[in-house]
Amino acid sequence: MKHFLILKTTWLSRIQNERFELIRQWASKRGILDKGNSHTQYVKLMEEAGELAQALLNKDTYEIKDAIGDMVVVLTNLAALEGMTIENCIDSAYNEIANRTGTMLNGTFVKTGKLQTL
Repeated sequence: MKHFLILKTTWLSRIQNERFELIRQWASKRGILDKGNSHTQYVKLMEEAGELAQALLNKDTYEIKDAIGDMVVVLTNLAALEGMTIENCIDSAYNEIANRTGTMLNGTFVKTGKLQTL
């Protein structure tokens, strides 16, 4: 059973990384990575964030899912335009938070050390 879980985890990880590569290929074919720029991708990210906010207010599960997915696509493109990969950005963020401690305050996780400033 343990070996099955390891294989399943490895397989899922590979599929997820391939998805990011498919996003980069999609963006490349459409000229986003050659002719686009980080500033316009940031504006697109904010547009998608606005759509997410509206979907959350409306409790529209379909639109929430769509907006989050669109934001991941835009972030994947933004990372590529900055000479990075989204996978590396995610790994870096996880390594930053992996051992972080804190507490929940009004529905938000506040890391230790920030509580004194609140």
